[in-house]
Amino acid sequence: MKNIVGISKKTAAVLIAAVIFAFASCSDDKKTEKRVYDYLGEKYPTSNFEIVNFTQNKTTNGWYIVNAVCTGDAVNFTLYVSPLDITDSYGVTAENLKMDKKIMTEILTEYEEYVARTKWLDEFEDGQENYAFRTVDMSCEYDISCITKMHSIEIENCDSVSSAAGLIYDIIRAFSEKGIFLADATFLFDIGECSYSVRADFDSTANVSRENFVLNVCGEDERIKISGDAKNIVIDLKDAPGKE
Repeated sequence: MKNIVGISKKTAAVLIAAVIFAFASCSDDKKTEKRVYDYLGEKYPTSNFEIVNFTQNKTTNGWYIVNAVCTGDAVNFTLYVSPLDITDSYGVTAENLKMDKKIMTEILTEYEEYVARTKWLDEFEDGQENYAFRTVDMSCEYDISCITKMHSIEIENCDSVSSAAGLIYDIIRAFSEKGIFLADATFLFDIGECSYSVRADFDSTANVSRENFVLNVCGEDERIKISGDAKNIVIDLKDAPGKE
């Protein structure tokens, strides 16, 4: 009976501790929700938001990663919530979506079949990846003339590296025809089981024929596959050795 009573007491203690922990966690979650809603209401007073879900990241000293949506424009975004600060991606996400529509309408209309999405701005502040989201002035009206760089352009429906390279060349030239001479752009695509990231700029195409540009990309592809990772190919034509 003593063993049974002893086990029973131990079990009871564990259950009580679990209940206390659950109540404490629930209380912390409610406080986090209130902080997020207060923060969003103050920063974006004319918009309404809903929290979709959130998790606590134990690797970042208990920071919460919160997924939310603006009910007015249906923009899904993320917040990082620390004990001392909150940072959100709503502004940069909303402006990237707006610019994506303008790019597809005004620059890349004939490439709709091949361009999955574009991202004008990096969602993180320079040098603060996975730490602080970029701040964007949403009171400004941004048009394509504001573009100097593209954080990423995702392309699809290419059956070979050469066809993707030709498309990259065409897209960069399409921007230049609108007076936008890209200083930096990263193109993302998959061919088979390989994922590609190709960094280029207007200068990469300025004095090079389409055929030679394609040969440059394919040559780098083969070199990297021989010497390195054949699944994740990173090609940098912007800062390539010997590039003027």
